[in-house]
Amino acid sequence: MSKPSPVRVVKLKGLLAALPLMAALPLVFLGLWFLAQLWESERDATRRGLVQAADTLAVAVDREIYGLTRELRLLGELQLSQRTAFDGIDEVIARLVERREGWDDIDILAPDGSVLVDAARPSVSTLPSHDDQHVRAAVATAKPTLSDVYRTSDGALGVSIAVPVLRDGVVRWVLDGRLDTKRFTRVITSGLQESTAALVIDREMLIVARTPDLERHFDTLLAGELRRALLDSPQQGAIRIPAMDGGSVIAAWKRVPVGWAVVVSEPSAIRDEPLRQSIARMAVAGAAVLGLGILMSLIVGQRVATAVDAVGADAHTLAQGGRVAHRSSPIAEIASMYAALEAASNSLHTTACAREAATLALQEADRRKDEFLAMLAHELRNPLAPIRNAVSLLGRTVQPETAAGQAVAMCERQLRHMTRLVNDLLDVSRITQGKIELRRERLMLGEKVLNAVETMRPMIEGQHQQLRVHLPQEPIPIDADRDRLIQIVENLLSNASKYTDANGWIDVKVECDEPDVLIHVCDNGIGIAPEQMAHVFDLFAQIDTGMDRSQGGLGIGLSLVKSLVELHGGTVVVTSGGLGKGSCFVVRLPQFMIPAIA
Repeated sequence: MSKPSPVRVVKLKGLLAALPLMAALPLVFLGLWFLAQLWESERDATRRGLVQAADTLAVAVDREIYGLTRELRLLGELQLSQRTAFDGIDEVIARLVERREGWDDIDILAPDGSVLVDAARPSVSTLPSHDDQHVRAAVATAKPTLSDVYRTSDGALGVSIAVPVLRDGVVRWVLDGRLDTKRFTRVITSGLQESTAALVIDREMLIVARTPDLERHFDTLLAGELRRALLDSPQQGAIRIPAMDGGSVIAAWKRVPVGWAVVVSEPSAIRDEPLRQSIARMAVAGAAVLGLGILMSLIVGQRVATAVDAVGADAHTLAQGGRVAHRSSPIAEIASMYAALEAASNSLHTTACAREAATLALQEADRRKDEFLAMLAHELRNPLAPIRNAVSLLGRTVQPETAAGQAVAMCERQLRHMTRLVNDLLDVSRITQGKIELRRERLMLGEKVLNAVETMRPMIEGQHQQLRVHLPQEPIPIDADRDRLIQIVENLLSNASKYTDANGWIDVKVECDEPDVLIHVCDNGIGIAPEQMAHVFDLFAQIDTGMDRSQGGLGIGLSLVKSLVELHGGTVVVTSGGLGKGSCFVVRLPQFMIPAIA
């Protein structure tokens, strides 16, 4: 028999180095990353430029408003501060309106809004009163106030500035100047690029002034995303919004101190289109290089794929618990994988044997634990009877109101509590060993629930808690173990009382939910944290309340409830709104069904 020739070993990285894909992909990704960074940089530059433009226009609008307000203030100080009558004042106002472009009219108002002088109608003896909000605000604050945009009687848009005239610290008159909004149009149009649009809006988001080509940038003006952005960031910001032509627009805004805002926008396509073309060319070139690399990798990588498939088959066999066979490969890395899988297979086999032995040991330890709990419960239960008799005998020989009587009463309460704990521990032991049996019979659910309530009532009322019971008028039959059913309700009541403060309440409600019956035990106690809900019914689980509670407990009452309910073919669930919001346990049991007569 001839000796097999040695297998020529080739390193996997030597094969992969021949693949052009490894060289092409980083270059393509680097180029795309660079273009993406350039794209974001250009967008940020555009956004910063628009924010700066909005800030500049906001300053210009604010200066314009300040200048107009200053004219009215000077008019009041020079012409009204020392006057007692208005003779000739309308001529002064008329000259100011003619000299200063933008003033439509200037009125002199009394603090109550009545018009004293109207430069536009000097010959009218009876003038209408003003009831504008900005006039009332100027009188109330004694400061100049700018109105929002409104429509005048001739259908034009206008705004007004109300400047109070003070005498001895009291508002004596109000100068109300009406402006043509075209004045602000000229302010925001000056210096804008052809591709940029702007508008001025008032505090109610109504348009005061705008550039002529605004419709190219906004579909439904101040609606949708732009309006929401202005509400979210009222002082300053920028956002990209859809345009009418299907593209997008970058809009930036700046709030003027008087409450108005200046919005500046520019179509994003102006900056995005050149970058988009560069990215498209880069993508075509990258796709060509990448396609060539993929073709070469398919040819060269076929050999690698076959070896990797064999590794996958061995890994699948290993996952199923089988033993993998010995393999060899000309590729060093694949051969190393084969050796590792074979070693792992041998190690897992050894570990599985050790785990099986450990599982048997754990099962034996669990069995011994159950036996120990059963023996402990019996051993604890035996001395309880003579102790109970002794305490009962002592209770007959002392007066309840004496210190000895109170001590005996305390012993009786603690003895009942210990008896309940031992009984629950014994029942848990029986359930874990499968030794508990139900003695089913036809019962009336409301009657047994009431029995449990009366048993627990002294303990609950001793905690100064209010116990409320709601039973249906019609009796509800149920097929259950009498003692276990009462035990279920008693454990739920004991748990509710344990975690409810003094003067709290506990509700017990029984209702029919065909074909089942429901028992609700709810309280307004400390509640259950969401992270503890999944462990409420675990054996020996204790709710972490963060407080000292004298009732204590072993954490087996609710686990016992769950086990007994499930033995009856039912379920128990708990709900809680969280810590401090109480809890509610709902037991669902099958209702007793009268067999049909054949």
